[in-house]
Amino acid sequence: MVSEDHLLAAARWHVRSPSDDMDWDGFTNWLEADARHREAFDAVALDDAALADCRAGVAAALEGGSVDIARSSNDEVTANDDWPATGANSLRWWRWAGGAGAAAIAAGIAAMIMVPGEQPASPPAKQYLASDGARRIVLPDGARVALASGSSLSVAAGDATTLTLKGAAYFDVPHRTDRTLTVRAGDFRIVDLGTRFEVTSTANSLRVTVAEGNVSVRSPRLTKPMRLSAGQGMLALDRENVIEPLKVAPANVGSFRRGQLVYDNVPLAVVAAELGQYTDGRIVLEPGVGQRRFSGSLALGGRGEAVANLARLMDLQLRREGDVVRLSAGGGD
Repeated sequence: MVSEDHLLAAARWHVRSPSDDMDWDGFTNWLEADARHREAFDAVALDDAALADCRAGVAAALEGGSVDIARSSNDEVTANDDWPATGANSLRWWRWAGGAGAAAIAAGIAAMIMVPGEQPASPPAKQYLASDGARRIVLPDGARVALASGSSLSVAAGDATTLTLKGAAYFDVPHRTDRTLTVRAGDFRIVDLGTRFEVTSTANSLRVTVAEGNVSVRSPRLTKPMRLSAGQGMLALDRENVIEPLKVAPANVGSFRRGQLVYDNVPLAVVAAELGQYTDGRIVLEPGVGQRRFSGSLALGGRGEAVANLARLMDLQLRREGDVVRLSAGGGD
């Protein structure tokens, strides 16, 4: 279990990491000495990313003296309304730290996110498209992305660690102490410190699954960030305004890279929407079909093959009307 001392030590290392005299050998030795050290450091770095989202509010509060960070560890902590809601592990170390040490750590992190200093010239925004077949991308910071067919990925101008995804992608992000990677999909943000995960975004759903490491999922629709570890996932359904947890086999995360889509108890409406980017035309589900759940694997062979396989596995009737494929209850093709 991560203790107060672990979190305080992690915060001190995090504050020092941008400086020229950072003791990287010492940091590496500390990180590898105990698995709880990495867990604590990841928690602190994710909270720093949350602070960066509300830097203006933090700056005003610190300048006006309206945030009492240096309080007793026994005091109840109430988050400022400008701060985002956080999870059970989030911002907990502020409360545990207490005293002048917490104030110093808070001020150090606040300075890191608020003082611009000399910045390099901002690179232009860039967009990657995978119009026919998956595309492999290496981002400037070393992160590797497999972009699924029919998907697009945009890199923000001046910030190569902020990405916008439409469609599906698998991310392999090396762990670095000096940055987080943020993937935007609709009104969700997936924040990552270094891990392997998949994001699939359609017009009415979002699915996030983790193969290795941890990610934090944030959205105005969540009362606090959702933290996902290896073997975990989440599914958001826009029309039903439902967010539910998923269990996944890490080996199946990003399965589109080997020509498969693998599902475990996922609504047919989501499966059909995700299949749509791999097929010609539109897939339409007749009433009463979309709520059914599907578990299984669909091979992405020829165009339309996966839809036909889905109809057979789920005992659905398949009708083709021009460029529209309709699936309804009542037997196979």
